[in-house]
Amino acid sequence: MQRTHSVVVAAVAVALSASPALAQQPGIDRADTAWMIAATGLVLMMSIPALFYAGMVRKKNVLAAMVQTLAATMVVSILWMAAGYSLTFTGDGALIGSLGRVFLYGMTVDSVSPFAATIPESLFMLYQMTFAQLLAQAYGVVTTALWSGVMTVVILKVIALLVPLRVKREDETMGLDVSQHGEALQ
Repeated sequence: MQRTHSVVVAAVAVALSASPALAQQPGIDRADTAWMIAATGLVLMMSIPALFYAGMVRKKNVLAAMVQTLAATMVVSILWMAAGYSLTFTGDGALIGSLGRVFLYGMTVDSVSPFAATIPESLFMLYQMTFAQLLAQAYGVVTTALWSGVMTVVILKVIALLVPLRVKREDETMGLDVSQHGEALQ
C-alpha cells in the first residue's frame, strides 16, 4: 500500500512538473512549419493547372497552353513578392495596406507575421501567394459585371434615341417576315 501511494505521488509530481514543458512556447513551431510547407506545395500544384489547361486545347497548342500558364504564374509570383504581399498584409488601411514589405524589405528568416505567429513570415508569404489570382479575381468579376451592365444600359439608351428598340405590337403579331420584309406564304 505504501509503495502504491509513493508511485502515485511520484507520477503526479512528474506530471505537474512536466506540464509547463508541454505548453506551446511562443515563436516558430517546427511542426506547423513542416505542415505549411507541405500545404504550400499541395496548393501550388493545384494553382498551376497547366496540364488541365493543356488538355482543353488541340494537340498542336498543348505546349503553348502550358508555357502561357506557367508564365502567368511566374509573373503573378514576382508581382506578389514585389508589392502584393505588402499591400495585402501590412499596414492598417481599410482597403489596402502599406508598402512596408515592398520587395520583402525587412523580412528575415526569424520574422513572423501577426496573422500566423507559429510559422516563418516568408512561408506565410509563399502560402498566401498561392491564393494571390483569388480575391483579385473576385473583384475583377464584380467590376466587370457592373461595368458591362452599366455600359449595356447606356448603349441601349443611345440606340433608343436613334431608332426604336422594338417593333410595334401589331407588326409583331402579324409576323416580322411579313411586316418588315414583305414576305408571305403563297
